[in-house]
Parts: sequence; C-alpha cells; structure tokens
Amino acid sequence: MSDESAVGTAAKEIGSKGGECYSDKDCKGGTKCKSNTCVGVCDGNPCKSGFCLDEGNGSYSCVECTSNEQCEASEKCMENSCVSPCTGKPCANRKCTPNANHGYDCSGCSSDSECPSGYTCSSGECIAPPDPCAGITCTGGRSCSNGDCVCATGTWNGSSCYVDPCAGVTCKSGEYCSNGTCVSSDPCAGVSCDAGKQCSGGNCVPIPGWCGSDSDCSSTQKCSNNACVAVTCSGVCEEAKNHTCSKKSGCCTSDSSCSNLQYCSANKCVNLSCGVCEQGSFHSCVKKSGCCTSDADCSGSQKCQSNKCVSSSQGSSQGSASKTCVRYATVNASDYGQSCTSNSQCSMNLCAPVSIINAAQGSTCRGTTQGACIEWK
Repeated sequence: MSDESAVGTAAKEIGSKGGECYSDKDCKGGTKCKSNTCVGVCDGNPCKSGFCLDEGNGSYSCVECTSNEQCEASEKCMENSCVSPCTGKPCANRKCTPNANHGYDCSGCSSDSECPSGYTCSSGECIAPPDPCAGITCTGGRSCSNGDCVCATGTWNGSSCYVDPCAGVTCKSGEYCSNGTCVSSDPCAGVSCDAGKQCSGGNCVPIPGWCGSDSDCSSTQKCSNNACVAVTCSGVCEEAKNHTCSKKSGCCTSDSSCSNLQYCSANKCVNLSCGVCEQGSFHSCVKKSGCCTSDADCSGSQKCQSNKCVSSSQGSSQGSASKTCVRYATVNASDYGQSCTSNSQCSMNLCAPVSIINAAQGSTCRGTTQGACIEWK
C-alpha cells in the first residue's frame, strides 16, 4: 500500500471515530494529539510546579510565571520570574513603591531642590536636618530655638526672663506706665538711681540679676555685662573660687607641681618613700653614695657593715693582728662595729677599755703602721 493510501486510510479511521487526530504526528504547528483533538503542548499544564511555557516545535519548559496574574499583586512577571515592579529603577532616583496591581508608584525626590528648605534628598526621600537643640538644656524659663536658649517673652537678665509690664503700653500725654497701668503723675520723674538700681513707684530698687563687679556675685560666679555668670574652669586641677579659676589644694598634673621630695600620682602629691640607701632628689629616690645593704653592693675586697662598705680585714675573726689608734691607744680592729661592754668605751666606732683610754690621756701617737701605734710620746 502506498503512503498516500496509508494517510487516507488513517484519515478515514479518525473521521470514523469523530476526531481530528489519532497521534501527535497527525497535528501541526507544534501541537499534540489529546482525545483525538490537536491541542497546545501546555494544555492542562503538564508542570508539577510552576507554569508551562510553550517553547515551540512541540517542546515546553516549566517556569515561575508567564503573566502578571500568576504573581502576587505586589509583583510582576519579568522574564518568567515574579519580581518587584520596582526592579530596574523605573523611578530613577525617586522612591519607588509597589502597588497592589502588579505596578509601582513614584514618590519622594531626586534632588535637594525638590525638598523643603534645609532638607536633603537621600535614597529618594527628603531627610530633615539634624536638630540643633539636641542635647541642650535651658534654664530660667527659657527654651531652645535653633541651638540657643531664648526667652519666650521678655529678656534674659542673667538669671531669669524679665518681662517689662509696660512693654507695648502707650499712655496719654501727662501719664506714664506703672506696672502696665497708665497713671496721671510720674513718681519717678526727676529721680536718679545709682548703677544697678531702677526707679519703681518713686523709689530706687535693685535691678533683678544686676551686678557691677564680681563681689556682687557668688564665689563661683563672675560679673559679665552686668550679669552674674558661672565661672567655667577647664583644667583638672582648677576649681571655681573667689570669682576665678584657682588651683585645687594638693592637686597636681605632673611631678613639677609637687615639692622636691614628692611625686604626682592620680592628681595628688605623694611623699617619696625611699630605702635605707636611698635619698629623695627631684621627685624620685636615688642611691646614697657609699651606702650598702649587702656585700654585693661593695667591691670584691670589702664587705657591708652598718650600711657602709669596709675592708674585709675589719671585723675579721678574733686573733687578727690588725690594730688602730683610738684616743692614743691601740685597739683590735675586730672590735669594729661591736657593742661596747660596761668596762669599755666607744671611740671612732671601736670599743676601747676605759683603763687604756684613761692611761693614754695626754699621750700622743706619733705614727702608725696599718693603724697601730708604733711610738708613744
């Protein structure tokens, strides 16, 4: 049977079954045969997840979306993926906000000129300038305005906001204002008050907060522009006293602020504490010349006795022949540094018997050999 006969036979069979196809090859244009009907490859969505995308030639792929309706209301379908409508910066430098219809709205600014005065444009939004009053605390009834403490009404007199009751009051000719009221005669006419006082009801009364000198202020204040202001000290060792900055007693910032026998520690002068062989000098302990605390402080031929380096022959064992003159008498050098007994007397750091010293009175030691008398006179 020829091919044409086979096709004709197949067409007759399809027609007898009431459909337009028997298999996919009976369909055209990349469609497929389903229930004897040629349908698109994505008919019935063959994807287990996502949506079917007809790739043509009878092939397809599974994607997240093929239209906006397959995404959340605040998203749009872009290259078969659900993304924010603001993807790609459609508002340029202005603020982009997704809406509920797969679209976006532009707002905010693209430059400082689109913001209120003093504001700056940042990331599409107008940013307010820093608060100049942040961290500022005002006293005396004042409030902060643009970084300064100001009186809401009246003027600052150094301690409070003074409101003149006559401010803005206009009186008729021959009248004057007193406490906000116009009166017929002026009791202050011709009254002259001293500095720091003003006339009120015919009497000179002190002007609140006024000062003429530092003595009119407390010890920690000074007079400036006829107002008492706090004395501000910056040094660690300074304090407000007697209207100025004075050095705190006993306070120091360096050794030079202390006496020669003291040093500075934690801003206080501390007395030096030196060892037996040390002495204070220029804020530190230095070693005394010739002083020792052990034999190691002396030369090889000497040893340390009573914090002094002496010859090793002095203080040697008994029987040493070394002697020295003590008040015209010879005494064993082994007695050096010893405590004297009741029948001896200390002379030149040596113990000599009292009888020898008494017997030698008036004698003269004419010469010595290694400390021993060799001739008496």
